[in-house]
Amino acid sequence: MTANAPPALPPGFPPELGTLATEIHTYFGELPRLLDEWGEAKFVVVKGQELFGVWDTHLDAIQHGRILFGEERFLAQELDYRLLNAFGPFFGVGDVSSTHA
Repeated sequence: MTANAPPALPPGFPPELGTLATEIHTYFGELPRLLDEWGEAKFVVVKGQELFGVWDTHLDAIQHGRILFGEERFLAQELDYRLLNAFGPFFGVGDVSSTHA
């Protein structure tokens, strides 16, 4: 039995991000909820289809990810409405520009 392939990234995404495709899909799937709960300018750690905390700084998120995952790849990404508006539709997440400046 073969493992499921990670979901594909939308056209235009850099191919080197392909190794984080699952994490990117998870991030965008959770982004509307995270923005509602935490607002902008926080950073989330994502590995696979799971979130591993929200942090005040990118450095804190990276340090937490390194503690949990060592040298394995993970995503430490800022919560940002601009990312949701620009890329959310590619991941099936609606544009929220009418409700947030």
